[in-house]
Amino acid sequence: MKKKIILGLAAAVVVAGGVAGMSAYEAHIINVTAHIENALAVSTEALDFGTVFPQEYLERDFTINLSSSFLGAERADDVEYIINQKPKCECNVWDTTPGDCLEGQYAPVSYIDDICPTGYTAMLSLCPFLSKIDGDPVDGNDISLPSYFQGNTCVWPNEGEASGRLAKSEQDTSDIWIIDLKVPPVAGTVGQDWPAGCPTVSEDSQDYGCDLWIEVTGISETPEGPQPELRTVSLENKNDVWEVLPDDQTKGDIDYNHNDTSFKGVVTGQGLIPYSPYQITLNGPGGCTFTDNGLAGAGNNLFESGYWNNGVNLEPTCGTPGEGVYNMDLTGDAFSPYWYTVWTDASGGFTHNFDFALPAGDYVGVKVLVKKMLNPFVYPWADTGTGYPMFNLYETAAISFTILP
Repeated sequence: MKKKIILGLAAAVVVAGGVAGMSAYEAHIINVTAHIENALAVSTEALDFGTVFPQEYLERDFTINLSSSFLGAERADDVEYIINQKPKCECNVWDTTPGDCLEGQYAPVSYIDDICPTGYTAMLSLCPFLSKIDGDPVDGNDISLPSYFQGNTCVWPNEGEASGRLAKSEQDTSDIWIIDLKVPPVAGTVGQDWPAGCPTVSEDSQDYGCDLWIEVTGISETPEGPQPELRTVSLENKNDVWEVLPDDQTKGDIDYNHNDTSFKGVVTGQGLIPYSPYQITLNGPGGCTFTDNGLAGAGNNLFESGYWNNGVNLEPTCGTPGEGVYNMDLTGDAFSPYWYTVWTDASGGFTHNFDFALPAGDYVGVKVLVKKMLNPFVYPWADTGTGYPMFNLYETAAISFTILP
C-alpha cells in the first residue's frame, strides 16, 4: 500500500466580530539522523624544516589515506581532493604570556575569509616556495605542483594547485606527497649563482610559515557491475637451462587490471643491461584460442602483433603452434632500428605504464617477456647471445584477465 504524507495548510476564517484561529489537534514526528565522518585520514603532524639557509634544498612527506569509515561504506567509491595553501597565524603574545593564546602558538585562518583569529597575526609566508610532488605516480591520477626553482631558471610566481584522487574500485587508497623547499636568498645578499629573475625574501633571522589544507572536492558512489581488480605477477630472469633465478637483483613486476574496459597497468624491471632497448611482449597460450586471436590483432602491423607459428616472422594467420603475440607500445623505425618498448636507465631499470584496447572477453594463460632487442630487420632481432636468459625477464606465473565491453 502506498503511503502519502499530506501537508496541511493553516487557514484563517473571518467571522463577524473577530478571527477564529485553527489549532493543530494531531502531530506526527519523523526522526531524521545522520552520522558524519571524514572521507580522508591525514596525518596533521607539523612538517618542520627547522633552521634553513639560503639555497638549501629540503624535503618532507606526508600520506593521505581513505578513512576507515569511507573504506567501510559500500556505496562510496572515490574521493577527489586538492592541496591548498593558506597563511599560517602566530599568537602575538606567545613569548610573553602564552596562556593568553587560546589556540596555542599557531592557529589556522578562518575557512570563510582566510583571516587570522583575534590575537594572532599571519607569519611571513613560506607558501610560494613549496612544491607538492606526487610521491607514488604509478596510479597516474594525481597532479603535482613542481618547485618554482628549475635549476637555471625559476617559474615565478609559482601558482596552481596540486590535486589527487583515491578510489576503492582501483585499489588506490593511499597517496604519498613530497613537499620540498628550495630556500631563497635574502635580498641584498644574493649569491652569483642565483638565477636572474628568481625570487628573494626580504628578511632573515625570521620564522616563515604556511598551512597546507587538504580539501575534498568530490565524492562518487560505487559504480554498478564488476569493478577493476589490480593483480600482480613477479618477473624473473633465468639461467641457461631456464630455471628461475630468484635470489639476484635482476627482477620486475607486472601490475595489471582485471575486469576493466582496456588492458592497463605498469611493468617495472631492474638489474637489466644499462642503456639498452627492451621489448615487453605478451604471448598467448597457443592453439589459436580467443586469447591468441585477441593479442595477435592488437597492433597495427606484424612488428607489433601477429601469430608466432614457429617461424622467423610473425604471421597474419594462425598456424602451429599459433601463439598470439603483442609487443607493447613499440618505438623505432628504419633509422633507429630497434623497435623497443623501453630503454633502460644507468642501473638497468625501467618503468612502463600501458593502456591499450583488446576485444572484450576472457584472456587466459598469457606469458610476459621483457627481452633485450637488436636490429629488428636482421634475424634474430632479440639478443640471444651467451647467457641471454639472465638479462631478460619472464613471468613467474601466466596472467589472466577479463576485458569488459
